[in-house]
Amino acid sequence: MSDSKLLIVPHCTAEEAVEEFKAGRMLLVTGGRHSRTDGDLVVPARAADTNRINFMAKDGRGLICLGLTADRCDELGLQPLAERRMPIDQINFTVSIEAAEGVSTGISAGDRARTIAVATDPENGPESLVRPGHVFPLRERPGGVLARQGHLEAAIDLSRLAGTGDSVVLCQILDEEGESAGTSYLAQFAERFGIKMVQVDEVARHVSDLAMIRDLEPTEEGTSRELRSILGHFATGVTVLTTTDQDGEPCGTTANAFTSVSLNPPLILICLARESAALEAIRTRGGFVANILADGQQDHSNWFARKGVRLKPELHEFTEGRLGLPVLSGTVAHLECEVERIDAGGDHEILLGRVVSHGRHQDPPDPLLFYQGSYHSLDRPQPANHI
Repeated sequence: MSDSKLLIVPHCTAEEAVEEFKAGRMLLVTGGRHSRTDGDLVVPARAADTNRINFMAKDGRGLICLGLTADRCDELGLQPLAERRMPIDQINFTVSIEAAEGVSTGISAGDRARTIAVATDPENGPESLVRPGHVFPLRERPGGVLARQGHLEAAIDLSRLAGTGDSVVLCQILDEEGESAGTSYLAQFAERFGIKMVQVDEVARHVSDLAMIRDLEPTEEGTSRELRSILGHFATGVTVLTTTDQDGEPCGTTANAFTSVSLNPPLILICLARESAALEAIRTRGGFVANILADGQQDHSNWFARKGVRLKPELHEFTEGRLGLPVLSGTVAHLECEVERIDAGGDHEILLGRVVSHGRHQDPPDPLLFYQGSYHSLDRPQPANHI
């Protein structure tokens, strides 16, 4: 195919694109503020079977990527490859992945489809994957296509609207010379394979229109998503609460909703999800340790962010504290607490702990920070004498 013969193929509307995704069909996404001339084949991850992965590899020719939300990347322990915050016009790649089980070399279409299925199953955690691998995750910018007008965000928003989940598979189309395909080639490609094309700007317009409607008629789901986004702008530290379960085995959970309540008496407050297995263990045991994580302890945070997680001596160095509970090593500090009270707080429980013992590193490392779905390091601290 040559760009010398211009073929005009009309782009479909966002509404039509949503219907394509509902039917499990691929789309060709083009345009966008940060990607004006190239195009990506996209499909909901749940529809990315062996045949579609093979088509992308054989006819799309580009890198096959898995688009995930920031939350899902965090659940899987997939941090951005870039050490610093990426500019808005760049894509956040994470380390490549492979299914831990059920694959051979990992490169075949079937193996990659298997890896995608494993990574997008909400029941699976970091242990279900190995790194590196042959599938390349991309981290969506919070806010979707209205925050970044890219192919990734447009595809994920379309999938959300179609009810086909919030993960997608993408493959940039290369021409016969191995270069990024131009407008005419993309049009011929779409016509040849009967794939509808949609522009990022059209998706952004549709999402914006729907957002305006939601503003006029707010829904519980829309309000929760917006509230989550707003609260994500509040930078926090990261703690792991440790205790022992009903079998006496050390266990824990990650929490960043943590604050001091009182110095006299010494009280701290943590919010935990109602379904948290660690919360039940804390309730039964009557005590816990709040371990304030240090920069570099992201693996601890990712590990304990899963449900019902026990400490593993080969992964987590810890000692026994005054209350007979596990205290993680290498942290900034720790607070051993007895449960003062536990109150209901919507979809969370509010845990109030009375500090009975505490300790800190002799040479305290910088704390681990969490902001807008990503871990960060302390940078250029400024004095705050008014606090």
